[in-house]
Amino acid sequence: MKAGKTPMSVLIIASFLGAAASSITLAAQDKMEGKSEMREMGDKSMREDTRQDMMREGSMREDMSRDMDRDKDRDRLAIHDMAQIMMNLNHYANAAEKERLRKMADDAALRANVRVMAQAMVNLEHQARPEDKPRLRKIMDDESAPAQERNMARILNNLMHMPSDEDKKALQEMMK
Repeated sequence: MKAGKTPMSVLIIASFLGAAASSITLAAQDKMEGKSEMREMGDKSMREDTRQDMMREGSMREDMSRDMDRDKDRDRLAIHDMAQIMMNLNHYANAAEKERLRKMADDAALRANVRVMAQAMVNLEHQARPEDKPRLRKIMDDESAPAQERNMARILNNLMHMPSDEDKKALQEMMK
């Protein structure tokens, strides 16, 4: 072999290796593009999962809001029922009214204040029992409690045989 000349076999091998290298490069690019496509598919899937999670979260918030509204409605209905009983009160609630009040007092879905007031009404005999008065005063002083609850607690706390004319006006408002 003369210097400066590359044997044909070396050229063939180099050419083959070059082609193989190109094939390898193309295969690697294809593989990377496939990964890229897979990554894109994964990103789309993650975005879809995130969207679905957000929709579920929104739906859960709506459900919670609906439940809170339903609970507020239950509390309002309970206050309404208590106001009706108080409007007709003469010294104490009758047996049927006491049964309704006991159910309210035991209803865990009602706010604690509503349950306390229902129990205080069950216990009424001409006036609120001494053991109920501190609980009623606590509701009266609770600025986070709805106005109707504070008013009902005040009426029960101050009751003497039957509601005053002023209390009856407040009770009528609660029944609307």
